[in-house]
Amino acid sequence: MSVQIAVIDDWQQVASGVVDWSVLQAVGEVHFLHDYPADTATMIERLQGFDVICVMRERSTFDKALLQGLPNLKLLVTGGMRNAALDIAAAKALGIQVCGTDSYKHAARN
Repeated sequence: MSVQIAVIDDWQQVASGVVDWSVLQAVGEVHFLHDYPADTATMIERLQGFDVICVMRERSTFDKALLQGLPNLKLLVTGGMRNAALDIAAAKALGIQVCGTDSYKHAARN
């Protein structure tokens, strides 16, 4: 089974052209989600099948309740090295790796 990757909060529908996502085709499928579900239950429903979630800025809050509802999630990636919308402690406790990038033009790193 291939790794399922979600790129969320892409309201302007530009994420697919910002970087070369094709390099991930060997390991999985990348899905771009353009709308914003405002409640935790809907977020869980839409994201529960993903192994990797890439967030754009601090648009969606990943608190403990949301992270607990995403049992497949192994990696949470954010553009930049900080993101106040991510509960890093909860992610760590749940075994979810969180990483960021120097900028959107650079590869992710821990």
